[in-house]
Amino acid sequence: MPILSRAQRLAPVYKKEENELMKAALVVRTLRASCFWREIILAVILTLAVSAFAQSSQQLSSIDFRFHFLQETAKLSKQAASTMPATIRFHRPPSNQLLEAIERLGVKFQWQNGVRLGSTTVFPADLRHDHLTALERMPEIAAVQPNWRPVRLPPLDASRPQIQAEAAWKFKDKQGKALTGKGVLIADFDTGVDFFHPMLWFADGDTLNWLDVNGNQTFDPGIDGVDKNRNNRFDAGEILRYKEFLYSNVNAANLYDANLDFLYNDANNNGGRDFGAAAGFTESSPTFGEQWFITLDANKDNRLSPGEKLVGLKTSKIRAIREVDGTVRRRGVDLIMANPDNGPYGGHGTSVAGIAIGGVAGVHRLAGMAPEAEMIFGSISYNDSPRFFTALPGMMAWAQAERADIMLYEDGEWVWEYLDGSSNEEIMINEMAAKGILQVTPAGNLTGGRMQKMLMINANDSTLATFTGGSSTEVWPSVRWSGNMNDVVVRLQVNTGNFVTLPGNGSTTAISGKSVYSNKSLSARGTAMMVIHIAASGATTYNLRLINKTAAQRRVEGMLGDNGFSWTGLARWQSPSEDNTVTWPATADSAIGVAAYKNKSSDTNINVFSGRGMRIDNRRQVDVAAPGSTVYSIGLNDRYVAFGGTSSAGPHVAGALALIRQADKNLSHGRVRALLRAGAVADNFTGAVPNATWGFGKLRIENSLKLLLTAVKDEDLPSPQTWQLTQNYPNPFNPTTQIKFHVPNLEPVSLKIYDVNGREVATLVNELKAPGTHEVVWDAGRFASGVYFYRLSSPTFWATKKLLLVR
Repeated sequence: MPILSRAQRLAPVYKKEENELMKAALVVRTLRASCFWREIILAVILTLAVSAFAQSSQQLSSIDFRFHFLQETAKLSKQAASTMPATIRFHRPPSNQLLEAIERLGVKFQWQNGVRLGSTTVFPADLRHDHLTALERMPEIAAVQPNWRPVRLPPLDASRPQIQAEAAWKFKDKQGKALTGKGVLIADFDTGVDFFHPMLWFADGDTLNWLDVNGNQTFDPGIDGVDKNRNNRFDAGEILRYKEFLYSNVNAANLYDANLDFLYNDANNNGGRDFGAAAGFTESSPTFGEQWFITLDANKDNRLSPGEKLVGLKTSKIRAIREVDGTVRRRGVDLIMANPDNGPYGGHGTSVAGIAIGGVAGVHRLAGMAPEAEMIFGSISYNDSPRFFTALPGMMAWAQAERADIMLYEDGEWVWEYLDGSSNEEIMINEMAAKGILQVTPAGNLTGGRMQKMLMINANDSTLATFTGGSSTEVWPSVRWSGNMNDVVVRLQVNTGNFVTLPGNGSTTAISGKSVYSNKSLSARGTAMMVIHIAASGATTYNLRLINKTAAQRRVEGMLGDNGFSWTGLARWQSPSEDNTVTWPATADSAIGVAAYKNKSSDTNINVFSGRGMRIDNRRQVDVAAPGSTVYSIGLNDRYVAFGGTSSAGPHVAGALALIRQADKNLSHGRVRALLRAGAVADNFTGAVPNATWGFGKLRIENSLKLLLTAVKDEDLPSPQTWQLTQNYPNPFNPTTQIKFHVPNLEPVSLKIYDVNGREVATLVNELKAPGTHEVVWDAGRFASGVYFYRLSSPTFWATKKLLLVR
């Protein structure tokens, strides 16, 4: 039996909505005559709407299912009156009046510089459980979701020439400057950053001479000096030393290496480098301490030789840090007071920064992809607890307000996620991409972790999926399928006990001594999901009997999470398939998904852990692959470290995109994405591309820049996988014009024309549209000359453009 198409599956839902609207319209036409009846009309329409909502609330409720679990959980139910971070998504951009009405309920939006932070239709907010009923009744609201995830997962030298970054530095931007990322701002959502590290400072200080105090033509640390006052004499406070930065045991110990180590002025001659506010330095102090210097190695011997100049590091490459509690520390104001990059995964953000923007081009062996770009950081709290709230939506909105050019998401989740692009955060990614902000998302390190399983269940048949709890104390399974919530029945057996049907109604059931919570829900894109929580799981075998109640074969995907907080879980599926392991938020439509490959001269195959596969709606999720192991970058406490995973691949792509953005700041997200794909290369490891593992191949940024600078046409680039609404042609027009748009997924789509007063004057499209590019012609023969607007909208996207009719 064939799998039902999404159009077939959703047709009854849309038909039902259409019938309810027709009933309401009939009432309006019948009762329009009398003013007395207008109140009755409103009452009847409201009654019909409430009735329709009640009948479909299980499927189409705007309140996310995770709120129900939080209310059910005894540990948190006592805190029902306290606020929690969440996101509110509207069907269309909300008015100030609507936002103010929501604020009067007690909901608190985030503000910066007198403006509420949000993307286009999604706004971060703090709210309470007792706000949900009122929010659910507001027809303008599409979805309210808590920023809560049941499990917190870890964050996600040869590589630079391999992706052609050094070759790309030889290209020039429109001002004739080398493409090194200058003027581009990258936002990273991560553990924070060690902003004291010298690789994260610009070499924009004074150019000075070094002083060979003992005249032996050799640099002697602690004896020789730096001529800070330019008087050609060695004075007090001018001692020059260096700090050894070890690099994979190849850095010559006790010998200054100009391309790896850093010089500093030991002003108080205490034998070590002093830095930070505790040592008496301020925001205006170059490098926030005793000043770092690099060598202009004129003779290329990697040493400090007579006559060679020193350049002081002065300005931080880190423009701002938003800390876990929301405090923003800014360069030039109080960056020196920011919290360090620490915690259980401390150093992760620092290594990411090193790959993206570290060092000085042409000086440092481990310089990053775009060493003259700048970064801002949204610091994530990686708490070792299964119940936590993430500030990601607020950080995304903050980064947009900071005018970030690129956003890098060093985070990957899969537990209790639809993974179909429908979450509020994924919609935020789409909306920010539509504004031209490039969205880079590592695909995650889930492959090989035995946490994913895919099953095909024949019509009116069932199959068994088995997992073990291992040493876990909590397990968070979920089962997903495309279709209706009742298409699949889930039954659970604990060890050799009886199978029990999970109710999926947000309640907790006792099964063989285990406390089991279950809840069914349906995403806005038609993905049904049964989420399960098993307390005190332990070394137990669990069998899920999955029963397909439909007359068509059904694909079902199972995911596991536990309290081990790892990419390789304590709980494991037996015989995992691991076909589709790309993690959220790389599942967003507009996310530039990044896989990871080995960074070896003899082996550049895909890393075994790299996320891969198709989304549940069969949409490819990986765009390109970049070096993932092993890459050397910077680490905490003035050192270099080995770094890997798709967490390493992500900043390679973010840095590469900074070079494209510098070359042309007006490129759309879709155009940049297409250039990135077109520049990627295939080889014997990738096989034919595009495919679900490699996307379009291995990242090669020079190729992409050549395509950009030779003005390749859009039609010669790979077709987009994101929403696009192009400018009508011709424009101005008389009386017909053509409108082209691209749909990435099968969704209900409307394309309508409005006049300058906002009145709808024509409907060109109002139906389900298959993925692909579509064209429609508007014949405006019966309309007057003037300005009109056309608007493309769906449950997950909207865009408006202007057209001009001239008679």
